[in-house]
This record gives sequence, structure tokens and C-alpha cells, in this order.
Amino acid sequence: MKAIFRSVIVGGVYVVLPLCLIVFVLVSLYQTIYAAIEPLTDAVGVRFPVLWALFVLILLSFVCGLILHTRWGRGVVAAGRAWLGEHSPFLNTLHRFEDGFLGKDGSKLAKAAFAVIDDALVPAFVLEELADASYVVFVPAVPNPSQGAIYVLPRERVHLIDGSAREVARCVSGWGVGTAMLLEKMRKPA
Repeated sequence: MKAIFRSVIVGGVYVVLPLCLIVFVLVSLYQTIYAAIEPLTDAVGVRFPVLWALFVLILLSFVCGLILHTRWGRGVVAAGRAWLGEHSPFLNTLHRFEDGFLGKDGSKLAKAAFAVIDDALVPAFVLEELADASYVVFVPAVPNPSQGAIYVLPRERVHLIDGSAREVARCVSGWGVGTAMLLEKMRKPA
């Protein structure tokens, strides 16, 4: 019970702290922009300085997004991601899972599937097909799809999905939201 409580608290911290940080940065940036724009709008006689500050914040976000789509911007993001990976084991694990398991740039290294485990249909990833026509299957844990268990299952207990491994990972990390869509994509047995 104590381990579950600690796990829930740590998981909540990983969600709440980044959200609070994002809100704090946005509010601080908005206040700074408003303080800089207010004298200008008063001098020019423009009404609604709050809307102008919001417009400048949106424009600034758009320009930053454009910069991040350049080669230089992607290099900065990659360097920041590498630095964060060195200093946060949790982020490093997530990045290795995303790059190595799901495939970098959308390539498919694992196939999306449902596996029959103890008479239940569970989201899974097919890692490889063995010579005896069985599959090596990774069944992810909720809500962290980078953790789970590996099974070797006969073909009839594995149902491939016409979808991506990213969709399965998104479903697992979303506590099962999106399962209906994945079930619709499940291939019919031959």
C-alpha cells in the first residue's frame, strides 16, 4: 500500500510540476509583455492593452514555433533533450523508449497488436516473429508504456492492429482511452 501511494505521488508530481511551471512561465511572460505594452498603448491611445499583450504573446509563440522548425532550432531542441536526458533518469528512459522502441521519426520497429493474456485482450507490441510462428510480445504497463512484461505467445493469441505502435503507447499512457479505436483497427483472423 505504501509503495502504491508513493508511486501515485511521484506520478502526480511528474504531471503537476511541469504544468505549474508552464502556467507560471506563461503568466510571468504575459505580465512582462503587458508592462512593456501598457505605456505604448496609453501614448498612442489604443484601447484594450490586455488584448494587445495577449496578441504579442501569441505572436511570440508563433515566431518561436517557426524557429523550432528550422535546422538550427531542431539542433537546439536535440541538445536540450540530451542535456535533460543526462540529468533526469525518467526523461532518459522515456526518450530511449520513444527513439528505440517506437522508432525515431515514425518508423515502425514494433507492431501494434492485442494479445490474449489470461482470457483478456490487452494492448501489446509485437517485437519479432519466431521460427515456430509464435510471437515475442511486449505488454506495456499502465500508464507507463516503457515498462511491462515480455511474453512468447502462439500466433492465435496475438491479433495485429492496422495502426502504429505510437497509437498503442498513447492508449496505454492515457489509461485505456482510445481502446475502442484500436479494437476497430484489429485485423480479422485469416
